Amino acid sequence: MVRRTQFPVAICVLFLLYQAANLFTAHDDASVSTTISQSDFPKILWQTEKTQEEADSRWSDKVSSWTDLNPDYQYELLTGMSHLCLVFRILEETYHLTDESMDDFVQEHFAKSHAILSFWQDLREIPVLRTDLLRYLVMLAVGGTYSDMDTTNYLPISEWVPEHLRDQEINVIAGLEYADHTYRIFSRSVSFCQWTLMAKPGHAIFRAAVQRVIDRLEFISRMRKLEVSQLRLSDLTREDVLEATGPGTFSDSVMEVLKDQTGNPNLQWMDFYGMQEPKVFGDVLVLPINMFGWGQKHSNSSQPGWGELYVRHHFGGKGRWGKGVAPPPKPALVEGTKQALVEGPKQ
Repeated sequence: MVRRTQFPVAICVLFLLYQAANLFTAHDDASVSTTISQSDFPKILWQTEKTQEEADSRWSDKVSSWTDLNPDYQYELLTGMSHLCLVFRILEETYHLTDESMDDFVQEHFAKSHAILSFWQDLREIPVLRTDLLRYLVMLAVGGTYSDMDTTNYLPISEWVPEHLRDQEINVIAGLEYADHTYRIFSRSVSFCQWTLMAKPGHAIFRAAVQRVIDRLEFISRMRKLEVSQLRLSDLTREDVLEATGPGTFSDSVMEVLKDQTGNPNLQWMDFYGMQEPKVFGDVLVLPINMFGWGQKHSNSSQPGWGELYVRHHFGGKGRWGKGVAPPPKPALVEGTKQALVEGPKQ
């Protein structure tokens, strides 16, 4: 019988904070640059699926929307041959994950980070947490654009930064997912999308996101008197997943870094309410609701005047349109890669 020592909650919290502070020490994570490149965003598009065949059979039209509009981008599909498992449903979204090429990516780019490699292996039995963590690791190590397989691209990535803002230093693009107070599923009055991400490598937001994932899951496991490697999905609530690796931890990471960059410790969620145009905070371009979050039933989503449609998220193939909210038009290519929204959606 294994005997476990029980520590007071305060001691656990202090220990976890110490761990987070030392997660990215120079000797442990030298493989990840802490200097943001001053060049353009990497022209790499990242997605994940079980196999190439699975991606082709389920998402070929979605993938084509990205590759057709961005022909100068390197397309990276992280795949694996392990069993594809329906692991969790959050906000009508089905999460899938693969292993082999994902493992290869983490081992290659975080070879000198024992903390991250060990933690990655500890999450092997909970794929939904791994797939969230992986997108942060990809943005941190390499950067570029990440988007879930169930998304459609409507505007070339090169046009995501409005022309009048292109003289500013922008190292991350983050889109609003929620800016409302009507949906109890959201624990914050503002939430940022994590289904589509864009960044230059080494940004503090993704460093903070990885730290928060480790911090929060270590805390959850200790509260359940388990090691992280012993956690299973059945040990976690939906709120645990949202907060530990999902939009909760990402939104908190964005807010933490923006407070630091803007020198405004009083920056609040309410400061993002009513955004109808893209706005730069620090070196982060924040997009209004329609640009990444079109088609939802809150936050003025789908309403005219709340931003141009950049990316549509299909929520696992099941649209969630409210009454009177029509699906967005299908993208059509004209004049090379320039897009015109001229066709209605297929029924």
